[in-house]
Amino acid sequence: MISEPLLSEIERFLQEADGRYKYRLAENVSSGQIEHVMNKYVPRIIEASQREKEMILNNLKRSLSENQDHKKLSDWKGAAMGTVQYLLLPTLIEEVNRIYATDVIVRLSRWYYTDSNVWKRFRPYAEYIVRTVWGGQIENLYYGNIHKH
Repeated sequence: MISEPLLSEIERFLQEADGRYKYRLAENVSSGQIEHVMNKYVPRIIEASQREKEMILNNLKRSLSENQDHKKLSDWKGAAMGTVQYLLLPTLIEEVNRIYATDVIVRLSRWYYTDSNVWKRFRPYAEYIVRTVWGGQIENLYYGNIHKH
């Protein structure tokens, strides 16, 4: 269950970030990836405490405000909004949109492992989420690395 204050903060974040924004799938996830991510990663974020979810939300707010000048902010904004909408809002595994949640987690793993100068500025925010939720342990779930699942 999400507290009313946190739910209000989440709704405000989604509106302030861009109320017209609709999450677009960014990864080409397979059914094997969906099963893998749903079994290994989704339960822990669904079970995250109110405090952990608040910390992640605050991290995402900071990531947007600190990077207004970045030419790829809209890409990160997609990952941030997807994290909030598909990972922080559900409180039961049955509420999770399997495809979108998997897409978001694969996307976060890409940011976590990036070495590209174009994307590196957002890496600390992805690292924060991975540390907070999964204790810093996440595979590189990018399609080219997980297709064997």
